[in-house]
Amino acid sequence: MTKVIYQPCDLGSDQWREVNLIFQAEWNGFNLDDTYSNFSGLPPVIVALADGKVIGALAFTRFKEPNIENKVIWINALSVIPAWRRRGIARELIKIGTKNVPDKEQSHLYVYTNVPALYFSIGWTLVEIDTQTNQSVMSLRLK
Repeated sequence: MTKVIYQPCDLGSDQWREVNLIFQAEWNGFNLDDTYSNFSGLPPVIVALADGKVIGALAFTRFKEPNIENKVIWINALSVIPAWRRRGIARELIKIGTKNVPDKEQSHLYVYTNVPALYFSIGWTLVEIDTQTNQSVMSLRLK
């Protein structure tokens, strides 16, 4: 069985370009460069690698906290390529990514998702807020 390695992704690297392609396969027009810069203050993009190839990734953004005007860090994108799904890779990316969010800046991490069961399975809770059909806002207490 191939070992999966999880690590931060460097801005502008070959892995960065691979991550962009994976995210663009899910969300047309997605571009990490629109969110990340050397001064974004966001946690790093986390990649999952198998045999040196990016098979999944998690990225962050800043967005308004539900029911509050503060802008906080959210999970912006999470994807695993189809051949590697249902192996716990997304869960591990979330767990590792969560550890990189500074709890001094905010008490909760948020995600807008169409797979709330994944987040429920690792301790996240539903935020009662209006969303589009088949979408949910989930939160995880950081402190």
